[in-house]
Amino acid sequence: MLAAAAAFAATAIPALAFDSYPLGGAAKGAPSTVAYKFAGQDAVAVFVRGPGGLMYAKTTADQGASFSDWTPIGTLALKGNPSCTARSQSRIDCAAVGPNNTVYWTSYDAKANTWSGWASLGGYATNDPSIIRTTEGGKTQLRIFVRGPQNHLFMNTLAGKWSDWQDLDGTVGSAVGCVQVFSLGAHCYDTTASGVKQLTDITHKTGNAVVVDNLGGLVTGRVSAVSTGDAVHLFVLGPQKRLWIKSWSGGSWSDWQQTAVPLTSAPGCAIDASGTVGWCASIGGSGAVTLAALVDGEI
Repeated sequence: MLAAAAAFAATAIPALAFDSYPLGGAAKGAPSTVAYKFAGQDAVAVFVRGPGGLMYAKTTADQGASFSDWTPIGTLALKGNPSCTARSQSRIDCAAVGPNNTVYWTSYDAKANTWSGWASLGGYATNDPSIIRTTEGGKTQLRIFVRGPQNHLFMNTLAGKWSDWQDLDGTVGSAVGCVQVFSLGAHCYDTTASGVKQLTDITHKTGNAVVVDNLGGLVTGRVSAVSTGDAVHLFVLGPQKRLWIKSWSGGSWSDWQQTAVPLTSAPGCAIDASGTVGWCASIGGSGAVTLAALVDGEI
């Protein structure tokens, strides 16, 4: 623990300029943020669990100059935080845990401006899901990861149709976040008392074949992992209630770096298609959501 703390604190960087957008709302838990293209423009959507347990969304398509109102999505009462991802420029997919710990999925078609409605994928989840897009062999697939029975990590894959839940035969904690790793598949990140554990190549390996690396850090809540270009960025709630970032690029990891961005929950982060603006949302004690924009050079 002391070694992890030292690694975390040793590379705090000077205060950085960032733009902050108060979004209001009455949210619970932690948000999910998606960056995508809408009508050729960079857009950002923030998803939260709000009043009545419903999923709510708020969007901007002009770099934060204006935002939509908070809009409820469907009628499913969620038991935890939603997880969302951009499958394409016109499709956003979200997963969440509903009644009886069942996993549900809904999809937004930007061309038709409609949501599909929540569909049950079965399973028995004991933490919030992590939904990601992976591209392998030129084929795009959706993957949902959850902790299930015996604290094992499970995966469900949409490739034409949803697969059954696959037991990956490895135990994880209650806060797991996953990310596409270029065209190779996916890594997952498990928050533990001794640091963030990277579960490597989790889409192709199971059990003891999964390489686990301890990336250190003093982290509260789930890692928000984002890949872009040839880099992977981990965004977390760290010491002093600040946003901390650790990045992999050029074959190696940076140290943990502290930013000036204050956080009031585990963050939900995304990076726009240009790779120059990072967006991180957090939820305050009153339920109000704040969105921070980090410009190129800060991520």
